[in-house]
Amino acid sequence: NSNVVWAVSFTGSKAVKNDRIIVQRYSNSRQDQDFSQVNVDGGGGSGGPNKRFQYSPNGDNSGLCISDINTSSGTQLRLRPCNNSVYQNFSPVTDNYSGSGFVGWQSEVNVNHVIQDTSFGTQGTVLTVGDFNSAFDSQAWVYVL
Repeated sequence: NSNVVWAVSFTGSKAVKNDRIIVQRYSNSRQDQDFSQVNVDGGGGSGGPNKRFQYSPNGDNSGLCISDINTSSGTQLRLRPCNNSVYQNFSPVTDNYSGSGFVGWQSEVNVNHVIQDTSFGTQGTVLTVGDFNSAFDSQAWVYVL
């Protein structure tokens, strides 16, 4: 579903460590959907292909990054303090949408796992990592600046 984006699920006034990453319908007025990409491989501009995704409400870096907190399939993605760890690094992989701007984001903790939405667009579903399968639409994402 091309109208689904990553968002932070939090209660209270702001996101904190261990808040879950969920799917939501896109809205240009929701700060819980604001992420910035950090180049893992260095370089300016778009840098190398490997990325870290930092929660950046209204363009302000929070110091919290999307994290794959262990090596198990089905692990829920969480916000954790950005610390340059492998648990926060993701690499693009080609999927069945190759050439259309869609990629899978592979966890560098377990190279067989990619970010996935197991609900295929149901709002509030927690994003997890799962075994990469190029036929799964639920693992295809596009990064829009």
